[in-house]
Amino acid sequence: MKERILLLRYNLAFIYKKCWLYRLKYEKNKWVFSRVACLGKDVIKILKIDFPIFNLQKGRSDYIVDSLDHKNATPKVNSVSKYMLRKDIIPMLFQQKLIRKVFTLNKPEFIFIDSYSELTDQQFIHKIYKWMFNINYTDINIKHPQIWSQFKCNGLLPDREIEENYKKFFNKLREHFGNVPIIFIHYPSKLDQREKFIKRSEVIKKSISKLKPSFEPFYDIYADNAVVDFCEDDKFPYHYSDKTYKNIASKIMALDIFKDSGNGNV
Repeated sequence: MKERILLLRYNLAFIYKKCWLYRLKYEKNKWVFSRVACLGKDVIKILKIDFPIFNLQKGRSDYIVDSLDHKNATPKVNSVSKYMLRKDIIPMLFQQKLIRKVFTLNKPEFIFIDSYSELTDQQFIHKIYKWMFNINYTDINIKHPQIWSQFKCNGLLPDREIEENYKKFFNKLREHFGNVPIIFIHYPSKLDQREKFIKRSEVIKKSISKLKPSFEPFYDIYADNAVVDFCEDDKFPYHYSDKTYKNIASKIMALDIFKDSGNGNV
């Protein structure tokens, strides 16, 4: 019963968000598009942005492109919710259903992207109907007796495909939103001991460095290595200290395009 009530709440929140996007489209209000996880969200909080923000937390670059090109790619959330170990991830699956609607809006003031989705999110695809969703592998109950009869896990975006998929994603952003400033925030890998993710972080850095001249205005933001440290509350390698977030936020606030936006101070 608890799960049904929770799912009903998430469905109602999804309907509300669709109405919010409808109003945003026709009232032509200023807004911000973000594709960020915890790092990006915490940095944006520090920036005190005054505009409404639509965040697509687990919209991996290849998934966004596929969803825009193929209407039936977006997930049937009510069908997959029973397999989720982390119920707080379900609203992020609903976000993935709204991609096509978001890309019909007037251009945002800024676009924020961080690297977490390409770094860690895995793709799951329905074996028959081919709709898909992105989550971390630990978000889902891999021991559920029915899940592997319905879904296939395609895993992480392959290293060799990261650059090309970023290029396609950025092309979609420019095609739909024009020359809006893109602020790309890199997740520091300093605290991670796993070679696979350290390597992926470097692939992402090299890809962004190569692509950014073609998508100006494009701002490539790193934390200073000296300030990167663990969050006081846990030792997860991608949760950081307040100094890390403030360091990144201060670099964004120093950008000319952000100085004149009338937002809060770091």
